[in-house]
Amino acid sequence: ENKLGKWLVALALIMPEENDAKLLLLRDKIAAVPMAEAAQKWSVSVTHNLVALVKAQKGVVDEADVALLGVIKAKFKAAGVTKLSAREKAVAFMQEFLWPKPIPKSEDPTHLAKEFLKAAQQGALLEARQLLAKRPSVLNARSSSKGYTAMHYAAMAGGPPVLGR
Repeated sequence: ENKLGKWLVALALIMPEENDAKLLLLRDKIAAVPMAEAAQKWSVSVTHNLVALVKAQKGVVDEADVALLGVIKAKFKAAGVTKLSAREKAVAFMQEFLWPKPIPKSEDPTHLAKEFLKAAQQGALLEARQLLAKRPSVLNARSSSKGYTAMHYAAMAGGPPVLGR
C-alpha cells in the first residue's frame, strides 16, 4: 500500500491535469473491450490509480503477466473488470499508454518528408518516386529552416529529372 501511494504521488507529478483528457481517452478505449464496459464509469482518479498500479509492476514481473497478479486482479475486479481476457487487454492498453513504442523511421511522416526533400535536392528521381508512392503526403513537405519544398531543392540543384516528371 505504501509503495502504491508513492507511485501515485510520482504519477501525479509526471502526469499533470492536462493529461486528464488522455486518461479519459484511455478509459474509453478500455471500455470498448468486451467485458470491460464498466470502465466507462471510471473517473479520472480511478483511471490514474489503475495506471499507477500497472506502472508499479514494471520490472516486478514480465509485462504479459501483470494482469495475473493478485493486486491487479483485486483492483480491476473492484473497478468492474472481472474477466481475465478484459483485464489483460486493459493492462496492455495501459502499458502502451505508459511506454509507447516509437514509430519506425520507415513509417514516420517527418522522417519520410525529410528523405523526400533530400532525394529532390540530390536529383534522386527513383528514390523520390518511391517515397511519393509510399506516402503521397510527402509532396507537401517543407524544410524546417526556410520552408523550401521539393521543387525549390530540385530547382536549386538544377534537377530537371525531378522537375520534369
